[in-house]
Amino acid sequence: MNNLTNRAVRFHYEAFGFEGKQVGIIRIEEQPRPLYLKKDYGKLKKGEVYVRRGSSTDPTKPADPDEIALMGSGHVADVDEASLAVEFADPDREQARGAQIEWSAEFCHMPDAKEIPTLDDRPAPIRLPGGHVFQVPDLSSMSLHDRLNSHYYHQLANYSFFHRLVRKIRLVVTNTGEVPASDVRLEMSIPNGQGFGILDWSDVPEAPKRRESVLAVAAMKNLKVRPAFRHAGDVDIDKNDHQTKVEIECGSLQPGRKVWADAFFMWIGQSGEVKLTGHLFAANLSQPQDFTLSINATITEPEMTVDELLSLDEPRDDDD
Repeated sequence: MNNLTNRAVRFHYEAFGFEGKQVGIIRIEEQPRPLYLKKDYGKLKKGEVYVRRGSSTDPTKPADPDEIALMGSGHVADVDEASLAVEFADPDREQARGAQIEWSAEFCHMPDAKEIPTLDDRPAPIRLPGGHVFQVPDLSSMSLHDRLNSHYYHQLANYSFFHRLVRKIRLVVTNTGEVPASDVRLEMSIPNGQGFGILDWSDVPEAPKRRESVLAVAAMKNLKVRPAFRHAGDVDIDKNDHQTKVEIECGSLQPGRKVWADAFFMWIGQSGEVKLTGHLFAANLSQPQDFTLSINATITEPEMTVDELLSLDEPRDDDD
């Protein structure tokens, strides 16, 4: 190609898998123009500057002098940019819910940790003559597979507090324009101390058990690891002392196509409107596209007594 044109054309090629098919993509970077042929090639003529208008290039209608002048000045006429939109989505199915949702949760005040008893189901002590008391040992405490969880009620308080306050959240990104959007990425940065926060799956407490396997608990803690490969819709949450940053990789979106992000978690500490703001990036966006999502939160603040805590049912694994 570069032997045919008045200056070298900078481009590169890559293969892209889409819906089970392999697609070849040619990326042509922004570069000096105009470009034209130094000699005839097929139906294309030497010295003619061809330009794409809308969705096609008509070789019988090359660029006029005004269009060529704009190319030489560095301006681009009729640049097609991506147009993207972000909405909330149903956490459990692919259904968009709009840019504003209602939210209800409980900031439940739990009993003080010192007031919460430990779990003890040992046999009652035997009173011996002379006033001595003999405590029958709990043989199950020696087992690694069925050991009494003495911290069960403390864990239950933490588990109940989390699930009353925290809600699963999901986003969907849609290409609302007429041109494909490539290398799409969503970013949100949430400063600490705003009265709400973002959590990922590693922050979710395990359902506590009255009796547990020590080996199984250790194994479960090692399951929550970040995947080695990221897919379209994968959510990456990075926290530090100042903020929580959320990044969602969306890949390339054809017009009308949606990417349903993976679910993550959010808590809101008090009633009122909460706004989530962020940016959308794409290879064919000259500037990041801003977005705002709104949550109308209703947060109640009940208090749980020790007796109420002790009367709660043991959570099941599928409650998460």
